[in-house]
Amino acid sequence: MNVAEDRFSQLTSVTRSVEAAGFALLFLMLFVPGAGHLLKVCLLLLLLVVLLFRILIERSIALHPEVVCGCLLFSAIGIAYVLRGYLNGAPGALRVSTVYVIWPLTNAVLITGLARVARLWGVARLLIWTTNAICLYCGTYILWSAGWWPDALYFPVGAKQTISFHQGTMEFSVASMSSLLFLVPFVAAALLAWPRGIPVARIWLWLGLALGIVMGLLSGRRAFQLVLGLAPILALAFRRLLPKDRTAERSSNLRRSLIGATVVVVVTVVLLQRTLGLNLAVVWATFTTGFQFAVDPVAQSRATQFDALMDGWLGAPFFGSGHGAPASVIRAADMPWAYELAYLGLLYHTGLVGLVLYAVGVSWIYVEGIRVIRKGSLLSPLMVSILTGTSTFLIANATNPYLEKFDYVWTIFLPLAVVNASLLNRGQPNGPGRLAGHSRGDDE
Repeated sequence: MNVAEDRFSQLTSVTRSVEAAGFALLFLMLFVPGAGHLLKVCLLLLLLVVLLFRILIERSIALHPEVVCGCLLFSAIGIAYVLRGYLNGAPGALRVSTVYVIWPLTNAVLITGLARVARLWGVARLLIWTTNAICLYCGTYILWSAGWWPDALYFPVGAKQTISFHQGTMEFSVASMSSLLFLVPFVAAALLAWPRGIPVARIWLWLGLALGIVMGLLSGRRAFQLVLGLAPILALAFRRLLPKDRTAERSSNLRRSLIGATVVVVVTVVLLQRTLGLNLAVVWATFTTGFQFAVDPVAQSRATQFDALMDGWLGAPFFGSGHGAPASVIRAADMPWAYELAYLGLLYHTGLVGLVLYAVGVSWIYVEGIRVIRKGSLLSPLMVSILTGTSTFLIANATNPYLEKFDYVWTIFLPLAVVNASLLNRGQPNGPGRLAGHSRGDDE
């Protein structure tokens, strides 16, 4: 009996260590995207080795067949178009193969470690805490740049940090700001959809929302400001798909959340006006110039890319030029195949056939995600917030190729992990635990 207990204790210790490594990897991808590559690679290899070893020992894999097909589909499309680009002499064909071929298979293995409902909620808590951590760091960067934060207490994280102060507004850029494109809408949706029985203190949600609004208004990043405006609309749309039971409680929670969010926005704006001299009229004028292609230099650059990519696509409209192929306009000398207009670039690289195939894969995730929401399980409110964050990130990705980097691919595969957990529990009544009257054991 003692030997069995010792083995169980050792197994539990190993499991917790591996889980901690997975959470550490996700935190690093969120907090320092594009940096810390060696540490990330070590953590990723550790996770893959342990998960693959477990699959061999147990002779089973915690992946639903439909999810396996989805991951294989993404990878197979990638192989086809990387090969097409390579045969056509595309200079970036092999370099982008990791994104389009390796990462779908890698994330399929990582998803096997997220088959438990409790672990998915652990990821949700990490996302909330990381939201606050990123916003607080951005705040210290702004205060330090303004001379209001001592040098001894400021620690630069990542690279390419920039900031500029203007009359009535400001602009700044920190690498982890891109993660907030998912995280702040995720937090906003959580406030609207998560019931009070979920073991996450709402104070962290309110803090994350308030800080996220501050960062959005001060960032000067139009995509961030756009998704902040779209987040409540998307969150309410997905929330309406939840089952109609406990309507009175849900309506009361929604009213409190909407009133609270309105108060948070008003108070935040007033404080920014009093402390930093924020002028909403200037913020709005700066936002609208991003759509004036004859005035804004960034918009002009994207208009030039648009013309070049459209001309290139018309040369091979059905099957494209292959992954890694540059168009007539070069945006970056080190990566001539990468363009800010990500979806138009995908159309140029893969043609109508490839774009439709990728769209089918993402659409399937949404269809299954909506089924998870309608099921009314413990995963339903979580899926509301995740689909909200994924949607806003996909919108922002239209003008920046975030999904061509490993640090951001998780935004597609996290909802797939929730779908996988739900499909594996499809045979259980009402899925993995009902919102109404679920027990603690349902989380496991």
